[in-house]
Amino acid sequence: MASFEVKDANILSKILFLNQYLQDIDKKELKEGTGVSKDKVNEDELVEISSEFEESFDTDELEDAIHKLHASMDLDENEELSNNELLKFKGILDEIGLSSGELLELYNKYNKDVSDDVNSMETKELQDIDLDKFKEMISKYPKLQEVIEEIGYDKFFDLIDSNSDGKLSTDEIGNVSGTDDNADNFSYQDIQKLIEENDLEVVDNKEKVEEDIEFTQLVDKLKDALGFNNEEQPLQQVQTTPSYTPSGGYSTGGSSGGYSSGGTSSGGVSSGGSTSGTTGLGAKEDLNASIQELEQQKATKESDLETLNGELSDVYEGSDESIKAAKDNMDDAKEEYEELLADEAESNEEVKAAKDELEDKEDEIEKNEDDIKEADLKLTETKEQITTKENEISSLKSDKSALESSLASVKSTKVTENNEDEINSKIAELEEKIAAKNDEIKTAEDELNDLKEDEKEDEKALDDAKELNETLKGERDAIEEKIKGLVSDKTKEALEKYQNLRSEYETAKETAISGKKAEITAVQDEITTLETKITELEAQKIQEENQISPWGQYNEERGQALADAANSLYGNVTKGGGWCATGVSQAIQKAFGYSTSGNGCDYGNVLSQRDDWVEITDSVQTLEDFQNLPAGAIVSWSPYDTTSLGNTYGHVYIADGNGHGISDFKENITSYYMDRNSEWRVFLPT
Repeated sequence: MASFEVKDANILSKILFLNQYLQDIDKKELKEGTGVSKDKVNEDELVEISSEFEESFDTDELEDAIHKLHASMDLDENEELSNNELLKFKGILDEIGLSSGELLELYNKYNKDVSDDVNSMETKELQDIDLDKFKEMISKYPKLQEVIEEIGYDKFFDLIDSNSDGKLSTDEIGNVSGTDDNADNFSYQDIQKLIEENDLEVVDNKEKVEEDIEFTQLVDKLKDALGFNNEEQPLQQVQTTPSYTPSGGYSTGGSSGGYSSGGTSSGGVSSGGSTSGTTGLGAKEDLNASIQELEQQKATKESDLETLNGELSDVYEGSDESIKAAKDNMDDAKEEYEELLADEAESNEEVKAAKDELEDKEDEIEKNEDDIKEADLKLTETKEQITTKENEISSLKSDKSALESSLASVKSTKVTENNEDEINSKIAELEEKIAAKNDEIKTAEDELNDLKEDEKEDEKALDDAKELNETLKGERDAIEEKIKGLVSDKTKEALEKYQNLRSEYETAKETAISGKKAEITAVQDEITTLETKITELEAQKIQEENQISPWGQYNEERGQALADAANSLYGNVTKGGGWCATGVSQAIQKAFGYSTSGNGCDYGNVLSQRDDWVEITDSVQTLEDFQNLPAGAIVSWSPYDTTSLGNTYGHVYIADGNGHGISDFKENITSYYMDRNSEWRVFLPT
């Protein structure tokens, strides 16, 4: 393969840096020495992926793809990739599989001349300079500048300026540089380390991106840019909340007894609770849409079933295209034979008597085959009705179970002045619905028993008709053998030809009948599968519709008292000291007069043991939900991906009702902890 000539090394550099940056945002640990994400690909897979790149692109195509990738990410077309643009494409890149390891592999193969300016700068340029000079020097390194601007120059400069003299000394630079044991360079990794160790929050600039650019449009742009247009491997949107269950009892669903990133509170650890990937405030709308889509699929399958039943009837009539040719051939041979037989019967009384006897027998066979057809079609219809009724009963029982679960949940809800009337009303309503469901189940089960009796009668009628058919055909065959001994060779040959074609037709007919029945069974199974999915969603819908909102137990007076206590203690503190749990404990002591203990990640279990708090984790799924929490709500976060103490002790804060969280300092509520794979539990004072 020809060497890769980089006409615009800056673009390739940006792509490389982009993936390194996105990898750090996602906080996925890397295997030692491989440079490949643990949950992405192993070394063998990396070699295979690289080979596929080599086979898919020649050097010009690869270079062109890199340019297109950059252009598709540059939403504002200013030839620079801002952090909000990078974040916009994060999930898409993960789905395409362009991990840092893979791009590094390409980088090593095709390019050796990319400037290190993307990742680091010489620290000697930064020594003994003030803030203004610091800004000027950083401006030479666009990507470092971009990251620092998002944090804030003042904050970042103060971090390095440990003696607060307004200048950066050699020792101060050396303390924060040299991630790779090289104190002469100040790198992107050094910046990330400072961000994590000091729990700095990156400014969210998403509003700068045009919001009318839909996710699917971005996917299409990247797919086109990289040639990933194989419809057999479609791209899908990546989850933005954790999908694994880490050790220590955390959960990605359920909210009693473990941390949650969505699901249904039912006690203990759950593996989910949302449907079709839906969580948060739009879940009900998505649930209804899913049910409607499944109902449409079911209606289509029911239409297919009706068509197949008609085709089965056509097979019995001989008009179905699959057997029509065989029937036409048989009918032509029969007509030829009957003409010859009629001619001979005119002059031979014995032949005439045999002919009349044969015609009577064939009339009996024809009538009997009509009986077989009717019995078989009726049995098929009865079986379909039984399946439909069984699905109906299963759905009714599922609904009843969902209602009973809802009733148990409502009865276990703590009664307060705010929710007592709602609880009593809901209990009465649910008990009435359960009683009505029991009546429906009893009626449906009686109807099912009747259908099963009909099925037995239909099966017997079909068996009797088939048995008679065998007898009649045996008698017909005997008459035809007698005729062969009475007629001329020509008529005998015509009869034998007719018999052979009749046998071929009957075999083709039986095969077609079996095939149509198999198709009918397959479609009926598909309908049952769809019915099962609909039943599951309907049951979930019933539970959602009959939930008592934990928000109804919220005590506004106590919540405001706690928020006021937190504000009075730490409302003016803007930087945390690693004592978030202490700050929350002090506020609780001041507001309510009792003490709590534990780290930030412990507060879920601490509060769940008290009867003056109610958990509302399932109601809080999006950033907007967190920002709209009422005064006094407490959010406990599991350990998150960081190099600071947060990766051991997690975090906890008290919402002030105005979009802030207060612990041992006051912070804006952002997606910071969620983005770092932390899971949460949320409580309200009652």
